[in-house]
Amino acid sequence: MKTRHAVPLAFMVTWLLIQPPVRPTGNGTFDYDAKIPISEWAILKRFQHTDDCIAEMDKLETQFDQAWEHMQPTTYDYAFAMAHSWSQCVESNDPRLKDK
Repeated sequence: MKTRHAVPLAFMVTWLLIQPPVRPTGNGTFDYDAKIPISEWAILKRFQHTDDCIAEMDKLETQFDQAWEHMQPTTYDYAFAMAHSWSQCVESNDPRLKDK
């Protein structure tokens, strides 16, 4: 008889690629606030491994670098690219993600 060593799902840690959310300013432009608690940041994607999260973060940064000169400063894409400069990979159990 084989014994299985399963890790309960409650204890599995995933990695989250997060960044400040982009919001409309009310005058037709968009902005972000990197000073808000990370518990309010946008989750872009979930990963099983930190290396995958970092690779995705780097891939997005490369895409933004290539498209940067074509973006208008008032657009959502521009604000999203700017917010991405603050992006982080954090563990899903990071205490900073809890609402205070």
